[in-house]
Amino acid sequence: MTAPKSPTRTQIRAAWQDLKRIYRTHLAQHNVKLPEDGTAKALWLGVLWACKNRPVHKAEMSAIVQRELGGPPVDQQVRHLKRDGWNIVPGKRGGINWPTLTSPARSTPIPKPAVKGN
Repeated sequence: MTAPKSPTRTQIRAAWQDLKRIYRTHLAQHNVKLPEDGTAKALWLGVLWACKNRPVHKAEMSAIVQRELGGPPVDQQVRHLKRDGWNIVPGKRGGINWPTLTSPARSTPIPKPAVKGN
């Protein structure tokens, strides 16, 4: 089985534009943070949305970030997008983390039920 092709620059940009539209329509009201254009976080989200039907290995993400933003390859800490309200689902297959981005419509924070004291 061959590995899936990484998304092209055009596919990533289209995915990012789609996410920005979804953000304005559905996510801004739920305090989900949208990264600035041209940042690593914006690129991570664009890649994950372009690859929404499959997991993305962090080595693939690192290669894409290096290709698109230049500079030395670094360990991409995609899981940190959770702090901004994005639903990043880590998975382990063979001891390797495979982050995916679920549908942004499901990434809105779910309020925790109130706990009554004694």
